[in-house]
Amino acid sequence: MPSRLDQYIPQLEALAAAQGLVYHPVDFEVVPASFMMEVAVYGLPVRMPHWSFGVRWVYQMIQHRMGHSRIFEVVFPGNPNHAYLVDTNSIEENTLVVAHVLGHADFSRNNMAFVHSQEQVGYHIVEQAAAHAHRIQEAIDQQGEQRVERVLDAALALEPHIDTDLPLNRGRYQQPSRRIAREFGEADFGGRYARLPGAEALPVMSRLEPLHIPPRPERDLLWFIAQYAPEMEDWERDIFLAVRKESWYFQPVFNCQIMNEGWASYWHSRLLREADFLPSQFYVDCMKTHSDVVSPHAGDKQVALRINPYHLGYALGAPDRGARIHRGAGNHAAGGRFRVYPQLSDGRDCR
Repeated sequence: MPSRLDQYIPQLEALAAAQGLVYHPVDFEVVPASFMMEVAVYGLPVRMPHWSFGVRWVYQMIQHRMGHSRIFEVVFPGNPNHAYLVDTNSIEENTLVVAHVLGHADFSRNNMAFVHSQEQVGYHIVEQAAAHAHRIQEAIDQQGEQRVERVLDAALALEPHIDTDLPLNRGRYQQPSRRIAREFGEADFGGRYARLPGAEALPVMSRLEPLHIPPRPERDLLWFIAQYAPEMEDWERDIFLAVRKESWYFQPVFNCQIMNEGWASYWHSRLLREADFLPSQFYVDCMKTHSDVVSPHAGDKQVALRINPYHLGYALGAPDRGARIHRGAGNHAAGGRFRVYPQLSDGRDCR
């Protein structure tokens, strides 16, 4: 890590703490651009092998060469957070990225969706994903690449179909107890009607009916298949549950992207503005990068292939004196100039 950047990191962390940001520790690492591209595509430093990540890599590379995408950093929320910076960035760009990462770390530490995900999955997803990749590689060695790939195709196709309103480590469906069923039968309207004078008593339920599977509409398809598919082998169920666990981790990343990037962009601009230890020209160069990051268009052409989440998130939270942002765990102590709509109190981009 460059000596000046190594010097600025603790100063920016101290400034962030003084401004009221609260976050788990952040491990910064400067890596080559090729490694950064792989991490951005796979979503984690080490992850299960699958051809779909190669498709994403080609798409990302084309976007990059067309000037429509540039990866400044990749952050993995946890305790500690892991942040990767590109060694081809200038010192000014990486200084802005450090301040940006601190905003991300504060958001993930205090946002309800992130907190719920971290509590369920655990705070060490990088290590857990590496363990998943190791187990899947063992399955490939034992079962063959084609069999494992077919299972991964099915599991990753269902990756969005999870239910974060229920616990990650939920048990199988439970048969209602006979005592509860009998009490319910006597307490409901039918039981009271059976006891009316002159009416023939209804037969008392003597045994439980077989449990219907599923007993209610089920949104968590990965869990349901892993638990109840009749002809799956244990290694196949393990793959479905591994994909499900990683999907739990990524869901708040996707759901909160616009607000997360807007929050981080606001804080990197504010921290750099108040960082009096930065030389004036150094600060100006940082703000040039900031202007590019929050621009609605990529490059010099006034064309956008998709919405820039940095621009939209920053625009939603444009500096506004007196307003506050609710991030799920109370109002931020120093976030009085960041304006968002009240319905985004849990930090999700949509409901």
